[in-house]
Amino acid sequence: MRFPSTRVLLLIVCAVASGCAATTGEMGKPASLRHTPERFRVVFDEPFDRARAPQVLECVTDAFQSPVDTIHITSMRQARRAAGYRVDIHAGNTQYVVADVLDAGRLSVRQSDYDGLVKFDRELQAARACVSR
Repeated sequence: MRFPSTRVLLLIVCAVASGCAATTGEMGKPASLRHTPERFRVVFDEPFDRARAPQVLECVTDAFQSPVDTIHITSMRQARRAAGYRVDIHAGNTQYVVADVLDAGRLSVRQSDYDGLVKFDRELQAARACVSR
């Protein structure tokens, strides 16, 4: 059995190390709406007919589920809150995108100031469309 050359091994090590460095930078500064609210900016905050709250919640949940299918470092969770539901995209102890679907008929979406290595444009567009459906 023949082993890869030193150059090939060096390239593999460099590729893995640079990928890990990028990921570590992304994960190195945890952000959560609870502990570091100053690190989040409002992407959009829009009203909707409060009778449609369950449908909007389902739509936002589906919109945020897509990164789980394509990016294995993130996952989506949904939690009941006092005034509605919170849906977020997170990895470990870092929240990247947070949506509050309020029972009173308001969808508020915020995004953390993470490094931006992973883009969530598709998920944000899909969540915004939930209000207009």
